[in-house]
Amino acid sequence: MANTMKQTIYNILILLSLCAALQAQELISISRSGSSVQVVYTLPDMQVGRAYQSIYTPQLVGKTDSLRLNAITLQGQQKQKLEERRARFSKQDYTKRQPNRIQDSRTDTLLLPYPKYGWLLLDSVSLRLLHQTEGCCQFTRDTIQSDTTIVYTDRQRQLMPPRTAQSHIPDFTIIDSLHSGVLHPMDEYEPYSASRVLSREEGSLYVHFPVADSILTRSFRHNRETLDSIMYLIEQLMADTIADIKTIQIVGLASIEGDVKKNEDLAGNRAIALKRYIQEHYRYQPTLADDLFEVANGGEAWSELRYQVEQSEFAGRDEVLQIIDTEPNMEERERRIKALNRGKAYDYIRDHLLQNQRNSGYIRVYYDIVPDSVAMEINEAVEHLQRYEWDEAMLLLWKNREDDRAWNPLGVALYMTGREDEARQYWHRAADRGDTDAQDNLNKIRTK
Repeated sequence: MANTMKQTIYNILILLSLCAALQAQELISISRSGSSVQVVYTLPDMQVGRAYQSIYTPQLVGKTDSLRLNAITLQGQQKQKLEERRARFSKQDYTKRQPNRIQDSRTDTLLLPYPKYGWLLLDSVSLRLLHQTEGCCQFTRDTIQSDTTIVYTDRQRQLMPPRTAQSHIPDFTIIDSLHSGVLHPMDEYEPYSASRVLSREEGSLYVHFPVADSILTRSFRHNRETLDSIMYLIEQLMADTIADIKTIQIVGLASIEGDVKKNEDLAGNRAIALKRYIQEHYRYQPTLADDLFEVANGGEAWSELRYQVEQSEFAGRDEVLQIIDTEPNMEERERRIKALNRGKAYDYIRDHLLQNQRNSGYIRVYYDIVPDSVAMEINEAVEHLQRYEWDEAMLLLWKNREDDRAWNPLGVALYMTGREDEARQYWHRAADRGDTDAQDNLNKIRTK
């Protein structure tokens, strides 16, 4: 019991002295040397009591891996004699150990192959010195394994691990909330029909035309703001990497006033005018093809009028609704409404409701979400880098080197495979785009 207590106290004193020595020295340096990782580590002054044997095992520990280095065994004089007698007694060979003290610090240099030990350059690496002591003057072993680990972290700054390239999701919040109803996934597609009440649909966008005119003018009513919103919306979606516009639906409408045939022609021309405006003012390549548009001629907007009448209060309102619902001939329908109450009902409709029907009206954009295969491959490459699988990562990143999301991880892969000049080029490109990790990597390799 006394021997065990003495041995424990001795262990503690040894560990405390090692801690002080480790904290006072530059113990580890890790760098790249050609196709190898060079590790230079220094162990401090070590000693052992006359009756003890100490085994010191250096260990390099990173976040995801570790490496045990060659152990050093020290024996006190009394322990050496004990081991010699034991070997002679059992007729075994005896290997003489280190003397009981290494008075000067010991420096070792290792050259390790990249593919297996490249993680040493990416992780924050610590040097741990594991200490185990055996004693005393007995043929049976009484081993004390110290739980104390002496840690020194390499002061050499490491590369920033690459981040994942998250798929870019279209940000539809860029469109004013009043216009949120313009964008719809393709599975909500609805073809235009005469019974459809467009003004009842949330977020509808309309451009307006003067009476009997199909020339689209930015300065008329609120057209300027509406047209700017339409172009911004379409350009944002066309530029998005995973939003694929399938159809731009435009419906041309005319009010119920006048000749039915002329109104149908007017409605069709208004729809075409909006389509042409969008094509002519789209600023990028390729241009917007005709088959991207669905142009519908809504003719006279009787469904729109009925909805507006129903929401209004005026003399003859119910009679107007009854005429719209029961009279199939549009010219006769208009004549009967004009005759109600000596024209008073029609006067209200003309002054309060028809103005908003003179529009080409309506636009709706249908889109599909296309899987971002590039982001998927970049993320897969990042996983390879985190496992130090440089060649596998390089294949995926080099394939997608035109995508700026690949530039920082590609720089890491190139650097870790000895292509430093190319690594710097891609890190500079990424840093110029605002990638702070790439800039950090450039700063770190300048200090090595």
